[in-house]
Amino acid sequence: MDGISVYLGANVAARVIYLGVVRDEKPVVDDPATRIVPSAEFDLAYRLDDIRARFRQEIRRLQPCAIGVMRPRLYSGWKWSAAFDRATLEAAIMLAAVEEHVPCTIVRAEDAAKAVPAAPTKVVEQAATRWG
Repeated sequence: MDGISVYLGANVAARVIYLGVVRDEKPVVDDPATRIVPSAEFDLAYRLDDIRARFRQEIRRLQPCAIGVMRPRLYSGWKWSAAFDRATLEAAIMLAAVEEHVPCTIVRAEDAAKAVPAAPTKVVEQAATRWG
C-alpha cells in the first residue's frame, strides 16, 4: 500500500473477531474494519469457511505485512465450548493468512505493544477523538 506498513491484529472474544489496524507508527487508525461476526444461518463447517473468506477479504483490502492473533492471558477455567469457539475462529484467521501468503502469529497480550512499531501513546485521547 504505497510504501506504508500495515499490521492487522485480531482478537476473538465472545464468538466475535475484533480487528485492529495500524498503519506505519500511528497507534489509532481510521479504518472501517472493526469486527467480523460469524453468521448464525450456517452450520459450523460453513460458518468457519465463511469467516475464513471474510477475513481473507480484509487481508486483500488492507494488504498487511503481518497479522497477529491475540492470545488470552487467562484460559485455564474455560469450558470446552468456549475454547472450541475461540480455537476454530483463530484457525480460520490463520488459514486465511496462509492462503494470502501473509505472516501470521499468535501474540500474547503482554507482547502486543512490542510486536508492532506503534507507540501506545495517547491512545485514549485519540480513540475519544475518533469515536467520540
